[in-house]
Amino acid sequence: QGGNSYDNYGQGLARVCFSFPAGVLIYRLRDYFSTTRKFNIIYLALFFLFATSLPFGIWTPFIVVFVLPILVGLSINSSLHPRTTVILSIVGTASYGLYAIHMPLMSLVNASISKLNLTAPSFIIGVIFLFTTFLFSLIATKYYEIPARKFLARNLIKKSSTTHVKVNNE
Repeated sequence: QGGNSYDNYGQGLARVCFSFPAGVLIYRLRDYFSTTRKFNIIYLALFFLFATSLPFGIWTPFIVVFVLPILVGLSINSSLHPRTTVILSIVGTASYGLYAIHMPLMSLVNASISKLNLTAPSFIIGVIFLFTTFLFSLIATKYYEIPARKFLARNLIKKSSTTHVKVNNE
């Protein structure tokens, strides 16, 4: 778990250089994966088991390179219940904000725990952190990211439509 500082930059670079092409490959091969509705919850349970419960060790590269992409591929064509679709749409909307703010919030929480000498079980702190981070990411998405994207799209489209280059047909 590195890549968040200059000392372990290579780990983060390797993660990015793997995850993006892997995602593109899974997207390209999505038609080759077929699934039935009854296995959706099994795929989800297996994904969370492999992604969160197994200890890091010799099996980690195998799980990351093969097992998780296969589970994502199997679930890519799954049909979901409408309520599940709404919930996952909200999670997907907040995912970038979640990605962007989880490390600063984690640093703040760790510093607060150390400074205040809190002794709450790590599971409770983890659940509180998860919900707090998700709430902050929803707020950041609604009040910062979406207005910023609208502003940029409006201004970039306006500028690009007025700066067309004319080509002579000579």
